[in-house]
Amino acid sequence: MLVEISICISVYRTEPFLTGCLDSIPAAAGSCHVEVIVVDDGSIPPENSPGSAVICREFQRRTGIPVRHFVHSRNEGLCEARRTAVRAATGAYICILDSDDTLLPGSLDILYREVQETGGDIIHGTADVIAPLGTNVMYREQRQQLCSLVHPGFLSGHEVFRSWLVHKQHTGFLWGKLIQRQLYLKALEQIPSVFCTMGEDTLQYFFISYHAGSYIGIRDSVYRYRIETGVSSRQKIDSLDRWIQVCSAASVFTVLYTWVSEQTSLSGISPLTEDERIALQHRCRMFLVDNIRQLRTVVVPELQPDARDLLCDYWGGDFVAQIEALLPER
Repeated sequence: MLVEISICISVYRTEPFLTGCLDSIPAAAGSCHVEVIVVDDGSIPPENSPGSAVICREFQRRTGIPVRHFVHSRNEGLCEARRTAVRAATGAYICILDSDDTLLPGSLDILYREVQETGGDIIHGTADVIAPLGTNVMYREQRQQLCSLVHPGFLSGHEVFRSWLVHKQHTGFLWGKLIQRQLYLKALEQIPSVFCTMGEDTLQYFFISYHAGSYIGIRDSVYRYRIETGVSSRQKIDSLDRWIQVCSAASVFTVLYTWVSEQTSLSGISPLTEDERIALQHRCRMFLVDNIRQLRTVVVPELQPDARDLLCDYWGGDFVAQIEALLPER
């Protein structure tokens, strides 16, 4: 039986959420033929939590849904974990599912129906935000607004890229979408091996949308997105290792600007229009602004001098100083 959708999940210290994540798949799949690809990205399970291999075996035993499990010998970051999963996948379409999130019932049926009707390269639905008690209300509302950002209807060719990057009409989150596997593989060919745990969706969706032939946006909610659990949360940072994960967003833009430079050198023409170049520059600045705000608000005071040095190592000292000068102290 041909696999229609490969559900790709990466795990890094999220084992306590993995059973709930996997258990959402049967009801989401409906009549779709699916497989699950789980990549353990060098994870060390929290105390009293089974490893991802045990959880996957138990899920397959209970449901009969095929699960393939891969292990990285060290933590390589989300971009590389997803590369491993997509390369191993056999389905015509990829569904990215973060291991601390869940799919909504019937969601894959809904998305795949659009594939059958339109043959779209990217099918995109909305997401519901869930957050623990005590989460800042404004932050939660902002994330919900972002997760609901879908361009309704059809986009063709380069309109897909511009809708995301320039016009900000739909999100670059990889989850909440079905992405044609061959398109995803073409995008990965443009990305060298890179460690990043922040901004990895931006990096991969840049090339996915750039090469996409078509996009279909629907208003159905297909995904539950959990906030305040991972490195992107606003929890206290008391380790330089965790801070390096935050700073790794800089690597995303190193890859993107290197690609732009190389393409320009090869053809003599920039692959980006002027407004696309400005939009990319703005996105880069916003990631650094976010890093600086995290440095000031969630990195513990005793680590802040060393953390700022690391920030400058990743982003460049002059760039950091330039953006710091534009921001209020607090």
